Amino acid sequence: MLSDAGQIAAWPMVKSNLNEGDALYFSHGFGIVFQNDTGIVPPENVDVILVAPKGSGLTVRTHFQAGRGINASFAIKQDYTGRARDRVFQLLLRSALAIFSKLP
Repeated sequence: MLSDAGQIAAWPMVKSNLNEGDALYFSHGFGIVFQNDTGIVPPENVDVILVAPKGSGLTVRTHFQAGRGINASFAIKQDYTGRARDRVFQLLLRSALAIFSKLP
């Protein structure tokens, strides 16, 4: 996960590596919501999805290390491929499986 400042700094590299049909995934929405301020404007030919943990970075990390999950929200901003919903639910499922695989 990148911080808001990290997203802004990395955006030129990320944008130059996006291909038609790719999914652009965010774990928090500041960069995409405040596009006029951040300059993060995705091309129209990619899916734009979000899976956001409902906690601070420290809380998310502490829960992960303890083998516990945390609530999350999801959103689909752009569904170019028609598969954005499937992609966002796969991220949610795989995140949950990663947590459960750490359980004894």
